[in-house]
Amino acid sequence: MSEIILTTINARYQHSSLGLRYLFSNLGALQKRSKLIEFSLSQTNQEILESLFREKPTIIGFGVYIWNVDRVLELLKLIKVVMPNCKLIIGGPEVSYHDHQSAILQQSDFLIKGEADHSFMLLCNDILNNPHLHSDDKIQTLAPPVVDTIALPYEYYTEEDIKNRYIYVEASRGCPFECEFCLSSIDKQVRHFSSKIFLSEIQKLWDRGARHFKFIDRSFNHNLNFCYPILEYFLTLQSDDLFLHFEVIPIMLPAKLKQILTKFPVGSVQFEIGLQTLNPTVAQNIGRNLNLDTTINHLKFLKDQTNIYLHTDLIVGLPGESLESFADGFDKLLAFGPHEIQVGILKKLGGTKISRHDTTWRMHYNPLAPYNLLFNKLIDYPTMNLMERFAKFWDKLYNSGNFKNTVELIWQDSSPFWGFYSFCDWALGQKLSNYGLSLNRLAEHLFVFLTKHKSLSPTEVTKVLSLDMLAVKGRQLPPFLRSSHTKTPRPINSSLNKRQLKNKT
Repeated sequence: MSEIILTTINARYQHSSLGLRYLFSNLGALQKRSKLIEFSLSQTNQEILESLFREKPTIIGFGVYIWNVDRVLELLKLIKVVMPNCKLIIGGPEVSYHDHQSAILQQSDFLIKGEADHSFMLLCNDILNNPHLHSDDKIQTLAPPVVDTIALPYEYYTEEDIKNRYIYVEASRGCPFECEFCLSSIDKQVRHFSSKIFLSEIQKLWDRGARHFKFIDRSFNHNLNFCYPILEYFLTLQSDDLFLHFEVIPIMLPAKLKQILTKFPVGSVQFEIGLQTLNPTVAQNIGRNLNLDTTINHLKFLKDQTNIYLHTDLIVGLPGESLESFADGFDKLLAFGPHEIQVGILKKLGGTKISRHDTTWRMHYNPLAPYNLLFNKLIDYPTMNLMERFAKFWDKLYNSGNFKNTVELIWQDSSPFWGFYSFCDWALGQKLSNYGLSLNRLAEHLFVFLTKHKSLSPTEVTKVLSLDMLAVKGRQLPPFLRSSHTKTPRPINSSLNKRQLKNKT
């Protein structure tokens, strides 16, 4: 049993909470009286409640995020019934900027807004010294802590975490940019941890067997003098299974950085590049500095001259961007072949400045999490709904790498965006769900669309589709394709890299 429980509900078991580990690492003398327990959305509230009840805690701290806010609210209500004397503290990005979240605030005893590395420990001390504490200051807001005073949390990744979960790390906090849709723009002061201490902690994780590191820094290459030693450190490590994820700014790739990046082997580095739009006017609307020519040149360099896996982001529904403008940017981006294009729908996150466009562009959002745009002046609700479907099918058919050859038949002799849009419209008419479809079922629907709707040759479609289905070792052709083959075809034109192949086996 533990007096203090730190907990959250992760989206998946593979995810881990870096924030909780920071709080645990900075509890000081209270750490011995505390326990960190993580759950996932796949677990029921009853299971979670039973686990928490067994600990008989005096305090429970919940990390609240956009994906778990509804579940946490339900749990808070249950806990208040079965453990009425337990003090409930909530924090995290979903509640730090949402004063209107009255329901979840009413079910909690305290809310800590912002970075709680030190304030959580101070509040727990107050509660434990006075169990009947009823503070008038229910909402606590403190200035961000100086990073040099924060105890790093990496030793609290367990052996199970290292073996089965993502290892999240950060070398800096804050973001220098002012993108109006992003929470990171609120904290404009970039604060760097000591690179010497940080790399010492990474070495300890490495010695324990960690090989995959997901950096959550919002702009890893913003301070080049800081990112160089980190990249050079990882180049000194010899391991075939090293994998690094960074979020980077595409306009900041000086010659020295380019030289370093060319040294990483295939499958070892992934860049997440948040382009969001390729329309300079739209970028200006949301506070982004878009140098389109430089961005495209640097993306081409990364694609053609490095082994880096490129994950790029575009957002549908930005103020001032029509579907035609989005389509043009999508086709331009696809033309130089990033490994992934994640299509996201604009969200209105509390604390951001995106709301200033509500009247001018008639922005209408879902009032419930995830606060996605429903329609605006330029894109109506049915179209936005179809773009939600577009995003999910694009993930399944293109980003996954499962149908990289077949998917190109969808837009054969047409714009890739509008060709894929046509497929999604057809799928909607067929009442084809974008959830829970097996690869075999997806292949069958692709075959029907291409041969019946697009009137392509069944023989040619069978050939290309079979190549994709057999591109991964151990996969078999579905029955509807087997009768067309007398021998196993050899995959051609495959753009799967080592990381994708690893994920599929």
